[in-house]
Amino acid sequence: MLNTRCAWSTARGIIPTANNNNTHTPANGSPVDIGNRAVGGTREHPVAPADDVPSDGAPSYGSSAPSSVPPAIAPVTSPHHRKSGRLRLASLNVKGFGSADAHGVSDKWYTISQIMREKKLALLGVQEAHLSQDRIRAVEELFGERLTLIPSSDPLREAGAGGVAFVINKKSFAAPPVKHVVLVPGRAAMVTLQWSKTRCLRVLNVYAPNRTADNEEFWNQLREMITMRCEWPDVVLGDFNVVESALDRLPHHSDASGAVRALEKMCMAWRVEDSWRRAHAGVREFSYLHAATGSQSRIDRIYLNTSLLTAAADWDISPSGVTTDHLVVSLSLANYQSPETGRGRWKLPLTLLSDPVFVATMKKLGSALQEDVAAIRCRTDTLNVQTMLEAFKTRLREEARGRMKIKASVANRKANELREQLRKALNGGGEPPSNGEVEDDVLSAAVIQNEVMRLEVDRFGKRRAMTAAKDWMYGEVIGKYWVKLTVA
Repeated sequence: MLNTRCAWSTARGIIPTANNNNTHTPANGSPVDIGNRAVGGTREHPVAPADDVPSDGAPSYGSSAPSSVPPAIAPVTSPHHRKSGRLRLASLNVKGFGSADAHGVSDKWYTISQIMREKKLALLGVQEAHLSQDRIRAVEELFGERLTLIPSSDPLREAGAGGVAFVINKKSFAAPPVKHVVLVPGRAAMVTLQWSKTRCLRVLNVYAPNRTADNEEFWNQLREMITMRCEWPDVVLGDFNVVESALDRLPHHSDASGAVRALEKMCMAWRVEDSWRRAHAGVREFSYLHAATGSQSRIDRIYLNTSLLTAAADWDISPSGVTTDHLVVSLSLANYQSPETGRGRWKLPLTLLSDPVFVATMKKLGSALQEDVAAIRCRTDTLNVQTMLEAFKTRLREEARGRMKIKASVANRKANELREQLRKALNGGGEPPSNGEVEDDVLSAAVIQNEVMRLEVDRFGKRRAMTAAKDWMYGEVIGKYWVKLTVA
């Protein structure tokens, strides 16, 4: 029990007491349906018995004994296997649900589905989701075959404020979530995902309050609740609404010491660390742009347990295509116990078959191959049809890759140039700007960031329009496209 009960915490009923431990487990021990979105309390998926877990010393989820060292990845027993050795995790504040169409789904959720596919995300933590029961049903009906949606809304205002949600790619996780815990309705929720047959991953999604006093209380409250449960998260992602360093704000300034200390105390207790800052020491990059003032900050972050820091790579802060003032932050996490897999078989991009430049090159190479084959008079080990065909395919592959680089560079040249300008504007000098340079620095960075976000929204819009046109043409015709849609 906490000694301090602020009005914000008491009004939402999240202060743990002896009679209300915020936990609910079915009496029959059967898994709880995620579709049951009753607000308040904790909804859990009970974990399978840990009888067959290897005795490697790691605590199981079934154990309630406290430990002085938080477990990084705890094993469980399950018949399912992971479907990917490297997972890509991301976080995005979508700033509301948006205007719904005839299906009850907004443009933002169409774009979220596109983000999951294009960026190959295994899990996306969403903040400010504003999901009511009707909106949840609409999203699940439209995207339920590919994505699993696990929301947590504010019980006082389901569709009006706050709300966090997990969007899980079913291609990355063959098994359903082992457990889902709502810690603070609309503000914090944790999901336990099965990464492999013997390994699970706990991911905590947070949307911290804006007010300084509420922000400080939120971290203290969360630390106390997690400690009582003895279930420390491996990944903490979301909108923190506070930064630990003045380097993460533009113009540079430190946040309130009370909120910063509360966050740091929580991180020390859980042994989690800001993985992006650890890999990019001294670099300035921001995830939130305040349009009215032009100020920016890196309030959207992903924290990892210290045992997972060496497994993290491919950090990225980039526009999402969603109409919001936040960028999507992401990283990839490797499971080094997974079998080694190659890069896969290369195939010719189908878009090149309609490219006149590449088609001309292909015809030229093919004609040369026919002439060389016709000129063979005596077959040898080095001069024969097989070696000529191999050389033809190798040359054609090189030409295809070179042409795709040119086409991609033309399409993304402006966005890449703007990103490079933004990088130089933020980090060109090496040191934080002086007081006289702050205003110009803020203005130039805000203008460039706005343009980059606009280009990304336009690009996603064009891709969505092409997908819609393709579906209109081939969605009702039996063929490869139709089979892909109908096969689960």
